[in-house]
Amino acid sequence: MTTTKGLLERAPNKEYVANDYFSDMEKDYVYKARLQILKHHFGGILIIKKIENNHHRVVFTTEFGNKLFDLEFINDDFKVNYVLDKLNKKFILNMLEQDFQTLISQNNKVEHQFSSELEDIFQSNTEKYQNYYVFSKQTGELNKIISASKNKEKLIITFLVTEKGISSSIKLIHKKFNAMMDLNYIGKTD
Repeated sequence: MTTTKGLLERAPNKEYVANDYFSDMEKDYVYKARLQILKHHFGGILIIKKIENNHHRVVFTTEFGNKLFDLEFINDDFKVNYVLDKLNKKFILNMLEQDFQTLISQNNKVEHQFSSELEDIFQSNTEKYQNYYVFSKQTGELNKIISASKNKEKLIITFLVTEKGISSSIKLIHKKFNAMMDLNYIGKTD
């Protein structure tokens, strides 16, 4: 696995690793979004809202307000409230479920910890994947999440943090097929 190749494995120094980027129930996280899946390209506004503990809603609209998809994540359940016909394909919905579940998952049990000179990497396992949470030793911020099978990286999520607790830019890239999402922070509403 290239994610941890050559890194020093050590005993985990915490039981759970936190991803707090979408954790405040008082805020709507609003991003200008660009989504590319195979030959389809979509642009608009993506809003992520934490409704309750372990309950998030993710809505993607065009800039004119037409809904592209509306998804809910409650505990480990995934609910599609609406999806545009072009996106209403099983593999696309599976991809969106995995992408956003990985992006919003807050407290993840640490199975292994790895270190380099610049980063601490915490491995957390799901039913299908191992997720690697990469933290900068200098800032303590979460910079990247890598979702992988036993042998290959499948999804890489990178964060550019400019404000405590807010990522100004998020990029999701799939390694297996031609799919990516760029999110650029517009603002939050209180």
